[in-house]
Amino acid sequence: MQYECHGFAGLGYPFTAGGTRALEKLIDDLPARAGADHHAYWDADDVARDIINKHSPNKVRIAFFAHSWGVKTGLEACAILDKAGFQVAYFAAIDPTALRARDDPMVIPDNVEYVDEFWSTKGFINFPKWARRNKTGDPGGMCVNPYKVQHKVHHIAAGHIASASHPITRRIIVNKMAEILR
Repeated sequence: MQYECHGFAGLGYPFTAGGTRALEKLIDDLPARAGADHHAYWDADDVARDIINKHSPNKVRIAFFAHSWGVKTGLEACAILDKAGFQVAYFAAIDPTALRARDDPMVIPDNVEYVDEFWSTKGFINFPKWARRNKTGDPGGMCVNPYKVQHKVHHIAAGHIASASHPITRRIIVNKMAEILR
């Protein structure tokens, strides 16, 4: 079995190295067999097309982890893979954000087998009043799950950027990746 594991940084990627460093640290903790790499959020379509060009469906285990705006584009990559017949074994959505409450939500496609969604509880810059709210006004992530994909939400006691490098976030993702690689 072949494996593809990719991380997508958020909208702040060109302006701050914090989110990128967090993804790099996460990759360092992953099992070497994962062969993980990280990308800017705008590369998600290219990553999906590359997977389609390199592999056949059912011959590759795919895992994505994404932070902030990278969650939106990572889920779009999942949708591209879905149209080509590929399953995504795991998607870690780390503090999905960047959408206003009146915008369309980020949809978890039905080709994703399992999602861990991590919500920062301290808001954007460690101020709870700035925490994002979804369409129903609830604080936290903005992913919707119309296909009832197996999905767990974790509340992380950290600000937006720090949620990607929080020890609980990293432990959960590393453990899930080790499970996938067995």
